[in-house]
Amino acid sequence: MGIADWFSFETAKQKKKKMDRYYKKLYPFGEEQKSWEQDRLNETFPNNKKTKSHHFELLILREGIANLSDPDVYDEDEERPSVEEVIKNWRDKETVYRLKPEEKQQLIEIALEEIEKFSK
Repeated sequence: MGIADWFSFETAKQKKKKMDRYYKKLYPFGEEQKSWEQDRLNETFPNNKKTKSHHFELLILREGIANLSDPDVYDEDEERPSVEEVIKNWRDKETVYRLKPEEKQQLIEIALEEIEKFSK
């Protein structure tokens, strides 16, 4: 990051375009996928006030997985980690919201189930 980055400004249109691209990256199947994910979180963590923190951490995990196919993140000649390595790195690192190991495992299972369901 250089000093020029300090003074870079985005128009509202540029910000919206960036957010739309990010949303499409995380939810390539749109509202159906987003709704499915929320239902799975509510089912996995019923009556839990931490659902938003679980959702946030699931998004972090899924973003790491989605980055594997993003040409803006990895150059075509750059070695990419495997999905298993991304999951292991996420599992082993400290999360923003302190999750129990079993909560992390449940989120991993949701992420993998989501990949399976929506990549067909």
